[in-house]
Amino acid sequence: MKKLFASRLSIDIAGRTVALAIIIFLTRHLGAAGFGKLAFGLSIVNIAYLFCEFGIPQIFLKEIGEINFGGGLSPGTAEGLDRGKIIWKETLGLKFSLAALTFLFILAFSRILWPWAEPSILILLFGFMIGNNFVDFCHQACNASNKIGVSAAIMISHRVFLLLGLIAAILLSDRLFSIAAGLCLGSLLGCATALLIVRGAFGYPLRPRWNPGVWVRWLKISFPLSSIGIIINTYIRLGLLLLPWFVADRELGYFAAGHKLFETGYMVPSALMAIALPRLAGSFKNSPEGFGHIIRKVILLILLLSAAWLAGGLLFGRLIIKTIYGPAYLPSVPIFQILVLVNVLSLFNVLLYYAMFIFDLLYRQLLNVAMVGLLSGVLTVTLINRAGAIGASWALVITEGVLLTLTVITMIRLGKWRLLFPARGTANP
Repeated sequence: MKKLFASRLSIDIAGRTVALAIIIFLTRHLGAAGFGKLAFGLSIVNIAYLFCEFGIPQIFLKEIGEINFGGGLSPGTAEGLDRGKIIWKETLGLKFSLAALTFLFILAFSRILWPWAEPSILILLFGFMIGNNFVDFCHQACNASNKIGVSAAIMISHRVFLLLGLIAAILLSDRLFSIAAGLCLGSLLGCATALLIVRGAFGYPLRPRWNPGVWVRWLKISFPLSSIGIIINTYIRLGLLLLPWFVADRELGYFAAGHKLFETGYMVPSALMAIALPRLAGSFKNSPEGFGHIIRKVILLILLLSAAWLAGGLLFGRLIIKTIYGPAYLPSVPIFQILVLVNVLSLFNVLLYYAMFIFDLLYRQLLNVAMVGLLSGVLTVTLINRAGAIGASWALVITEGVLLTLTVITMIRLGKWRLLFPARGTANP
């Protein structure tokens, strides 16, 4: 698993390096005020992203993982391939439906959601997000079958189209509208290419299978999963969503710059669990020792990554901000250093989130997350009023720490904490 994780992480690092390079360019090109507006729009469409997937990629990974690693079917057998194609087509159909419904919502309320002129910018950014959403789903198909090379090809093609779209937009105009249009076009072209690559690599058809009966069953399963994701991703971006109503656009831009680096840190738990989840789901019912072995590896990696991220962010935060964004963004340094603490806490929260998923305790975790979400709203508004962007940063630290505490307490009270460290030769209850 270490080799797969390293490969998956390398691809994510390469892809996010390109994305970060785009962000760096746009921070300098648009200035703090213009970049703040872009970050605000991206925050809204990133929340819309979750409504488009509604926890379905995790269901897809779990279903394929149980076939490949827990059901006695080899990924290469005819039965395994046929079942995988059916799951893919049904998942694709559901994702298309969710994307269409979310688009209609953004289209209807764009003038209300966007506090500046040209609300069509938000619609274009939604198109950019849709392309990213389906590309990420294609990556999940690769993760489920250990086809990391295919995932690399998808990442490269998508980033190339994204860069070409951005370059074309800048050559035409330096307005935010033009940049949003270029990002939208590039992402959608990259999405189309990714789907073609998946069809060629796995034989997955591009025609979705419309199966409302299966969709309803999946949505019932994914409701707590998706609700947790929506609440968490909303409170993570709550500072970006609320700051425009309390502070100047320039301060919003400083916060957005630090927040973008913080979001980059999320690639680590995402990459780790994308590799670990199919194996954990497959081994939990069939191999307690294998489950415990994988969990111990994941925890060790999290501890090492936490130490590295914490030391790097706190010791070299000023150098990182100055090198990446330039001296004009030095007010972002304390914001970034505070958010590094959130990155460390999130590493453990993501692990426990997936553990609760495997233990079928998502409704209990949803209660924890809902309480934390309410706390986050009160904290963020209160601390923004007192300290602006710095207050929004500390609100996120407190929120993530409370969630970690509540999750650990819940697992201990329900007797599930010991399942993360099963003794050799024992069976899962």
